[in-house]
Amino acid sequence: MNQTRFRRFGLASLVALPLGATLVGCNATPPKEEDRAGLLSESADLRNEFEAAVPGLNNQIAQAPAYVVFPDIGQAGFIIGGQGGRGAVYTGDGRHVGWATLNTANIGLQAGVQNYSMLMVFKDQATLDKFRNNELTGNANSVAVIGDQGGSQLDKFDNGVASYHKTRGGLMAGLQLGLDSIKYSPEFPGDPR
Repeated sequence: MNQTRFRRFGLASLVALPLGATLVGCNATPPKEEDRAGLLSESADLRNEFEAAVPGLNNQIAQAPAYVVFPDIGQAGFIIGGQGGRGAVYTGDGRHVGWATLNTANIGLQAGVQNYSMLMVFKDQATLDKFRNNELTGNANSVAVIGDQGGSQLDKFDNGVASYHKTRGGLMAGLQLGLDSIKYSPEFPGDPR
């Protein structure tokens, strides 16, 4: 490879490949035992933040069979992009029942790095069952939560999911998720919930 070609593609390769490899490396296994308490604590705090910022969200959650909270999702892109993070799955009444992993990789013209938090609400038992069987398909747009004092609108269900995100910094704008990139694992193996 000549030096000019290396200079032109070297930076993209050095940035994109490790980020893409990191994001693709996530799997649907539960977090390590030592990380679980912190993830659950962050998830509870984040649910409170989202409910304070989105009027009616607490009712939407209470009427849902389940919801997922992802405290920290990393989104990265420079030619190859993707998103990755772990979340906690709860029943509508707030009982922890499992874990979720978000893991995507795509190729396209994009640049930037952004971290955000996300809360997803499942509309009905059929959608939840698809999620538990890792069979969710389609896309879901996410409502941006702005501020923490009631400035955002309640999301409508899209493919059985209402989704909210809160940016933690970065350059990318807009959020659409491929639902097949979100995988479930139960808190207790063999648990049907």
